[in-house]
Amino acid sequence: YPLTNSYQGVFYFWSIPLLVATFLWWFMVGEPPCPDGEEEQEKITYHEIKQTLNSKILWLLAFLLFLHNFFFYTWSAWLPTYLLDKGLSLSFTGLITSVMLWVGVPTVIIVPMLSSGANISRKLFIWIPSLIFAFLAVGILYASQFFIFFLMIIAGIINILRFNTLLTLPVEIMPKKHAGTASGLVVSIGYLGAVVGPIIAGKILDITGTLQSVFIILAVLSVITMAFALLIPST
Repeated sequence: YPLTNSYQGVFYFWSIPLLVATFLWWFMVGEPPCPDGEEEQEKITYHEIKQTLNSKILWLLAFLLFLHNFFFYTWSAWLPTYLLDKGLSLSFTGLITSVMLWVGVPTVIIVPMLSSGANISRKLFIWIPSLIFAFLAVGILYASQFFIFFLMIIAGIINILRFNTLLTLPVEIMPKKHAGTASGLVVSIGYLGAVVGPIIAGKILDITGTLQSVFIILAVLSVITMAFALLIPST
């Protein structure tokens, strides 16, 4: 606010790095983006698309990403309101909410570097974060102001760990020529959770007048995510 004096000004300010990234991409990325000498693939036929859509694992990954986004966007969207209701200051609430995303910046770089060379089942990168998220969703209800800060650091790390894994698994599991279709399906269905989750949480708040039950639901969803993550192939 000291810089922009309004919400509109904040969004104008946020648009600057987006525009810079767009221009850099437009002028610096060559066509095609694939390595030199690699021939462009032929168009995928309807039969191949149907074959891709028949993959049960692919639909499982789409459902898991749906649950992940349901949790993350509900958590990050309604956490400020919950903390304000607990009596925390507006400035602290904004800071503590952003910690989860700031921690994700180095994590999104470091985690793929470590996991790519490790001979570890990918399902653990979904199962373990889901287990931790179940405890965090309950723990936020009882955490002190000091402990919430560390809780959000943990949430930021495991959020990126699970998110990165769910985005890369369609490419790792499906044949190369089906990777685009597979990723598109998983992302399209997965991000429906980003819309559905916060809306349902808002309705619950309207009816009950509190967000405590929302965090309990998120804990239960984390346990459900754990159960479905066990169905992912080990290799």
